Amino acid sequence: MDKFTVIRPHIGDRTYAPGETREADPKRVAHLVEAGVLAKDENAAEAERAAAEKAEAERLAAEKAAAEKAEAERVAAEKAAAEKVEAKKPAAEKAAK
Repeated sequence: MDKFTVIRPHIGDRTYAPGETREADPKRVAHLVEAGVLAKDENAAEAERAAAEKAEAERLAAEKAAAEKAEAERVAAEKAAAEKVEAKKPAAEKAAK
């Protein structure tokens, strides 16, 4: 049995909170180590930093996608408004004659 530091809360043989130490068979918790939920005690700080970097990268990607979507919607709205103005021009010109 090896000791692991809990990085993210999860339920195993009981509920674990971040910062706790969990003793487990490495083969049984390998998937949790790969997912960044647990870290071998000697790698806990590095694993926590990596998890934080991954979360920040995901947050930045989501922000960028939202900004790109908003910009595309703004451009489409401007284009639709310009087309509406252009469509009204000939009618106004005809009414003036």
